[in-house]
Amino acid sequence: MDKQHTFTLEAEGDERIWRQMNVHLHLYSFDAEGNPCGVASADNGNDHTGTKLSVTTPVPAAETAVCLYVVPCGLPESDRVSDSPPLKLTLRVLRDGTVIDTLERRVNQFGGDQLIGKRYK
Repeated sequence: MDKQHTFTLEAEGDERIWRQMNVHLHLYSFDAEGNPCGVASADNGNDHTGTKLSVTTPVPAAETAVCLYVVPCGLPESDRVSDSPPLKLTLRVLRDGTVIDTLERRVNQFGGDQLIGKRYK
C-alpha cells in the first residue's frame, strides 16, 4: 500500500496580482487505487489584499491533482498590451510540509491563467 501524505498548494505574488485577479486553488485527493477521496478549495474572494493563499488536502492521500484558475477582476490599468506586462505568481506544492515543486507562472493581465490537473505522488 502506498504511503498517505498531506499535500498543500500555496500561491504567492505581489499585491498587484491579488488586487487585479480572482485566484482559485483546488486540490483533489486520491487513494492508493486512484479513487477520489476528497477535494479542498480556497480563493481570495472579495479579499484583494495580501500576498499569499494556500489550501491543504482534507484527508491524507496517496496522490493529489492541483488546479489553479486566475481570472481578471476587470481590465488592466492600460488597454495597451505593452503597458500591461504579465503578473508573476509562484505556486508551491508541499508533501508532508516539504516543498516538492515550485512553478513560476506569468499571468496575462487580460486573460488570466489556468493549470488543470497536474498530479503529484
